[in-house]
Amino acid sequence: MHYTRFGSFMVSANTTAANFWVKNGVSAKRFDVYPRVLHAMGDAVVLTQVFALRETAYAFSGHDRTESSLQREAAEYDGRINMRLYRQYHTITHIIEPSLRYHGIASSENNIPVYDVVETYQKTSRIEFSVLNRFRVKGRDIAALRVTQPVDTLQSDRPFQPLNVELTSRYPLVMTISSQYDVNYGKVKTVTSEIRIPFKRGSVNFGQRYNRDEDISEYKAGIMITPVKAIEIGMHVWYDAKGEGLTNFSTNVKYSRQCWGVRVTASASRGDFTMQVMFDLFGVTAKAPKAS
Repeated sequence: MHYTRFGSFMVSANTTAANFWVKNGVSAKRFDVYPRVLHAMGDAVVLTQVFALRETAYAFSGHDRTESSLQREAAEYDGRINMRLYRQYHTITHIIEPSLRYHGIASSENNIPVYDVVETYQKTSRIEFSVLNRFRVKGRDIAALRVTQPVDTLQSDRPFQPLNVELTSRYPLVMTISSQYDVNYGKVKTVTSEIRIPFKRGSVNFGQRYNRDEDISEYKAGIMITPVKAIEIGMHVWYDAKGEGLTNFSTNVKYSRQCWGVRVTASASRGDFTMQVMFDLFGVTAKAPKAS
């Protein structure tokens, strides 16, 4: 259920029952109960805390485990301290929001076959230091930069996890860039970026994805044009710099009237071509656009 207020506390709980069948593997029936209590206090400095207990019962079958049932008990604490500082420079406001978070889970069982996200709920002891910088012009957000350094206290040899950097901009370009930097080896692990350049009747966008560990370096580009109000035309291309080169090209045309619309999409990749024609009946399949 969603959080419900009780005085200065917020209470929530999830209860699920599931049956997992695995061919030639470990099947299980699972019952999970997960109540949580949230509390926040402070004004200039805000402390937000979540206290939780979790009880998960399993009944296994079709496996070589000595026990046919298992019960996992867990306790969780998630606390965050954050504050906000700002300074005015004529029409520009610079806002700094530092925060400190600790997330800890104590679990009686950490070696359970994984069926979904419930089994990833394991022993955890993690600290995060984060600083968010926001820039506003005349009350409008134009850019934000967040830097986060996680520390895993269970990893005694290399507790410092990759440094996360996130940059977003709304003016003059619509831009999103995120990156992970391995502070232990001094190398960039991942970079993902997307830039959209709007113009009067459409926009141009560019994107990029890099992952050192998985040896991925991909680029994409596209354009969207609205020559008249009822027609939208788009083209997109994907390029793999580490492998096959040009991997995919697609184009789409959308025509909309007050009560109906039609979309035609064509996509081509190596050895494959796909074309789709879809009709929209607004009020049945989607919200109707304004009449042109």
